[in-house]
Amino acid sequence: SESAAASYEVALRLREAGNITSLELANTQAFYQEIRIDLATLKGRVIRHREKLNWLMGLVGADTEWKLAGRLDPSPAREPSMESLESHALRQSLDLLELEYLITAAERRSGLARAEGILPSLRAGVLVGKEERFRETGVGISLELPLFNRGQGRVGGAEAEVRQLEQQYRNQAIAIRSAVRTLSNELTVAKERVQQY
Repeated sequence: SESAAASYEVALRLREAGNITSLELANTQAFYQEIRIDLATLKGRVIRHREKLNWLMGLVGADTEWKLAGRLDPSPAREPSMESLESHALRQSLDLLELEYLITAAERRSGLARAEGILPSLRAGVLVGKEERFRETGVGISLELPLFNRGQGRVGGAEAEVRQLEQQYRNQAIAIRSAVRTLSNELTVAKERVQQY
């Protein structure tokens, strides 16, 4: 903007001296005005981006008047491998950790349903009966042997839940790996752009 302003000042003097035409002066003035408009537009974008960053960082009041400390440290000479970035992201994922706990709980329920299908069921209770004038009280015991109903429905349902959760885990891990690769590629492109300046 300063160089455009200086160029316009020189063009004014040249025009007063008769060394350039009115058209050349008008072109220089239009270029200067265009630079001023572009600069105002860029300042507006900086203000909007700064405010968005303040919002993302949760800053209010005087904290929004932060200043950059200067140049960033140079990037490391050797970048971490994609495999190490992906494994780090997988270890840090709370979503995967939650799914691991859900899978463990579902596996335990599946094992319990399987055990209930094999073990006999023993029930005891108090029986009360009444005939015309007499009341009878006694103890009742029943033993169910799982010959035909071994709880296959419960076992199948529990095993299906385990498979479903394992598939969700695999899908989530794929999504995390994909996000890491995408961000890594975006970082590489940004570094290449910075190196152009």
